[in-house]
Amino acid sequence: MHVALICDFPLRTLAGALQLPPETGFATPIENLVTGFLDSTIPQRLSVVSVKKTLKRDAVIKFSPSLSLYLLRAPRFSGMPVAFLPRVARIGHLLRRLKPDLVHGQGTERENAIAAVRSGFPSLVTVHGILREVHEVTKPPTLSANRVGRLTEDYVFNKVLNVIAISRYAEQSLARYTRASIFRISNAVSEIYFAAQRRKTEPKFMFVGSVYPLKGVLDFVRATQLLDRAGYAARIVIVGPVHNERYFQEICREAHFRNCQFQYAGLQSPSWIAKQFENTLALVHPSHAENAPMAVAEALASGVPVIGTGVGAIPEWIHSGKNGWVVPVQDV
Repeated sequence: MHVALICDFPLRTLAGALQLPPETGFATPIENLVTGFLDSTIPQRLSVVSVKKTLKRDAVIKFSPSLSLYLLRAPRFSGMPVAFLPRVARIGHLLRRLKPDLVHGQGTERENAIAAVRSGFPSLVTVHGILREVHEVTKPPTLSANRVGRLTEDYVFNKVLNVIAISRYAEQSLARYTRASIFRISNAVSEIYFAAQRRKTEPKFMFVGSVYPLKGVLDFVRATQLLDRAGYAARIVIVGPVHNERYFQEICREAHFRNCQFQYAGLQSPSWIAKQFENTLALVHPSHAENAPMAVAEALASGVPVIGTGVGAIPEWIHSGKNGWVVPVQDV
């Protein structure tokens, strides 16, 4: 069986060879899927297709006889979140050459899912974030560019026949938005987290994820202020890319403590994060809206308790007093 996986493939392992700038986000579910395929004994072929604006030319990289990576240069003026139909056209042209048995689109708000359902081949889509529910929290203006992703998601939900929901929460939500067949399959978690060796913990709390208002990182900092005023010498570590510079500056202004310490570690590799988990007291995930956050799954796989808000799949995974605590959104 030949599967074409349309996704935002992480290029950090290829950046040196292709002279690409560093990536500014996470794509660990994709990495884990491809790694699992390489370890699989099932005889099948996988073609990974990814459009990248940092490319100067198209590239094809063959990892093995059964695994190939097709990197497509993004057409001019096809940046997200608008004007991406030329990307869909480029993917469609490649798929007609590859002739896969199945096309799997990862994520509904970008070109990946819409290219899958418009490919003309049997297809399915994995839903990561559900923009309908995110927009209920963020409430973007009607004419905002963010609404384009929502329109794309609506189109996909109307056309798709098969959907993968990565949590029970997503399964229940998607049943309201699409008539497609829904299959609940959790995101794969890398083995490096299960292999983490927990040792004597420090009073260290971590946040792992993108830094912007929806993730509630400022709530984490304000909670630390309460610890600081009470005389506790805790250390908080923020790991992840900054997607809102003004919000990050506000975090830095408020993260001046007398007893506690604040560290921004930037974007780090899964192996670095797994190592940090070995002596972390708890992961804090104060998001205002979620589906099934990878950081929470990875922390729990490492044996790290999680303090998380009661959104998305977080209440499915955290049992208060046993492997962490579920708290109300924005309850500092």
